[in-house]
Amino acid sequence: HIEAAISLKSIFPLAWFMKGEILIKKSDHRFEDDTLIANIIECFDNALSMESYSIPPSRTTQTIALSWKATLLMEQDREKENFEHVISHINKALALSDDFMSALLLIKKGIFQYYYSQYDNCLVSLKSAFSKFDEISSEKVTFPEHIATIRNMKGIVYYKQKRFQQALEEYNQAIFNLEPSDEVIDLLFLQGVYSNKGLLYTSTGQYQEALDLYSQVDTVAKLQELQRKGGSLQHMWVNPSLTLYRMARKEEAFNRASGHQIPYEGINFLFSENKIYLAFLGATEFFATYFL
Repeated sequence: HIEAAISLKSIFPLAWFMKGEILIKKSDHRFEDDTLIANIIECFDNALSMESYSIPPSRTTQTIALSWKATLLMEQDREKENFEHVISHINKALALSDDFMSALLLIKKGIFQYYYSQYDNCLVSLKSAFSKFDEISSEKVTFPEHIATIRNMKGIVYYKQKRFQQALEEYNQAIFNLEPSDEVIDLLFLQGVYSNKGLLYTSTGQYQEALDLYSQVDTVAKLQELQRKGGSLQHMWVNPSLTLYRMARKEEAFNRASGHQIPYEGINFLFSENKIYLAFLGATEFFATYFL
């Protein structure tokens, strides 16, 4: 029906929008094929083409289409040369959005700014998102996971800037927000925050603190298995292995990594290059898709 509507030059831009979202769903949010990216962008461009329709797209359709287009443009920009073009689409979406959507888009804007190494601007966007959620919160309506996402992302930025104490404070606040309560908490996300905190401990030479933390995460991982299929994120296996390796407990490190089906050549690469930040990058990629 969508194809028929488009072929008949339907007045409804929603048809193009829906086709774009269908292509995204079919891709499983993996944007590795440039042809696919171009096709999806074309769908959203058509959805946003005001002059083509007697009934213009709704503000919601425009906002989400612009947000998706920004994401796809970023995926295309592997050389990281088109920051202004990418961020302009998020700014256009922000101009059309309501308070709740604005808060989400500010988080996304911060993630994009992080991707382009705009760390100070990233923190400004994240703080603005926090303020926006604070404005729309009430005794009955709170946003613990969104607030935790902001705090965790701020922690990642501070970590990158080597502001380790501030990063630790943000991770702790994120964990506080995510601790089980009356809200339905995404335990996979909670694992990711624990992982980032453990990575910080390892990076600053606090190896035993990192291992103690990972023993807590193992408990969280067991809870996660009860909540959803699929197990833990890979960085939950890699981080403890790297901590053990840094402690010169190499046999334990290799055993832990190989026991979680990380390919042997992958283990050698991680340890030989000492790429402890790989887990950090994995967490960043996870949050980059969190609000798509």
